[in-house]
Amino acid sequence: MGYIAVDLDGTLALYDVWKGMEHIGEPVQPMLERVRKWIGEGKKVKIFTARASMPGHEKPIQEWLKKHGIGGLEITNVKDFEMEELWDDRAMQVVCNQGISLDEQYRELLDEIQETHLRQQVELRNDIVNAFVESNKRLNWN
Repeated sequence: MGYIAVDLDGTLALYDVWKGMEHIGEPVQPMLERVRKWIGEGKKVKIFTARASMPGHEKPIQEWLKKHGIGGLEITNVKDFEMEELWDDRAMQVVCNQGISLDEQYRELLDEIQETHLRQQVELRNDIVNAFVESNKRLNWN
């Protein structure tokens, strides 16, 4: 079974600047609720944090997790083949095998939609003007 990796600082906990190993910000409530929901659904969740690369990281993180009702989660900074999702405030999702960010692809698609919509509006305006002109010609209102 794979797992969902959740970053700590800036994703699960509020973060502005590094204040030391012992300091972890207050929970980001929507993310905390999402993690609790996943756990309740039987999904495996791991905390994926750069803090795991530092000696002594485990105790303050586990205490924080326990305090907020999600204690006992595995803590790691290692990406492996079981990771199914990564929720991280610094990650950029890349379109598989294309080398472009999903954000870039989204913006390109949005631009296409806006251009198509604008073109359709211009065509509709032209159709209305042409219909009006033709109507006036038939009524001899030159």
